[in-house]
Amino acid sequence: MGRRTLNGWFAAQALLLAAFASACGGKYVLQQEPDAGPDGALLPVGAACGADHQCSGPSPDCVSDGLRPLESFSTSENEAARTLASTVVIPLPDTYCSNEAPCTSDADCGDEGRCFLPLIDVPEADFQGLVNALGLSTDEASTLAGFREYGQCLRPCETEADCPREGYVCAVPLESFLLLVESLGARMETYCIGEPGPCWPNPCLHGECAEGPGEGFTCTCSEGWLGALCDQPDPCVPNPCLHGGACSVEEGQAVCSGCEAGWSGERCEVPHDCGHPGAATEPLLVDVSGGTTLGALASYSCQAPYLLSGEATRTCTATG
Repeated sequence: MGRRTLNGWFAAQALLLAAFASACGGKYVLQQEPDAGPDGALLPVGAACGADHQCSGPSPDCVSDGLRPLESFSTSENEAARTLASTVVIPLPDTYCSNEAPCTSDADCGDEGRCFLPLIDVPEADFQGLVNALGLSTDEASTLAGFREYGQCLRPCETEADCPREGYVCAVPLESFLLLVESLGARMETYCIGEPGPCWPNPCLHGECAEGPGEGFTCTCSEGWLGALCDQPDPCVPNPCLHGGACSVEEGQAVCSGCEAGWSGERCEVPHDCGHPGAATEPLLVDVSGGTTLGALASYSCQAPYLLSGEATRTCTATG
């Protein structure tokens, strides 16, 4: 497959990663383990932990609730970037002894750990071409290009028996993402990681995920977001309707209704126009220089030596 074809394929597939992530079933059960190993020994990579200092290695790190290396993309205006933020995730239920990222070799890891460097063998020029195909901002493109050197200390495995913690399986971290660049040299190594479920990684881009019914899930969106995956901006936040109008969403667009009396228009922005009160007959004079719409005044006066009898002004109201 040529580079240009692969670039386009990568861009298209990146948008489908959320579907891949939610397709896997299964649940995990969190497990608490002692704060330290036997006789106070430091804990190996992959063990449950309570604090950084309990883990072995040159820069111990007790990771909580998984790894999200591209989390900064979650607020991007680019759809592909937001998809990567929610799917480039390594599930690590409960806590997990590791070492501060990035690692560059196994020497940076604690006992029984290996440096997970999935993209380091992908040629830099090829990876940059894939990054360019996504149309990211300059900062986002720089971040994703740097992801090629991402390294994290994990516990390697060959079979499920190598992963004794409940809720953990022997699998390829970031597999759905790495499959896109496997032919370019991505390392498909297996490690002990959390078993994916309907809500892991969280498929709700801007919201909370609840499992069920069955193997499905439901997203509760944060304010300002709509859609099954909370991936669509809510056109009613902030409310675009003026003068008391109520906003509702129809076919993805904001629709205003219930405008205050005297106001109309798509956003309740058009005031009622009373029109000109009509030509006056001398000596009566009328001044509508302030306009003829809601709230405007029509001023009446008489030419000398006549005096006005009655009200000197009339106000345009919602009823005329």
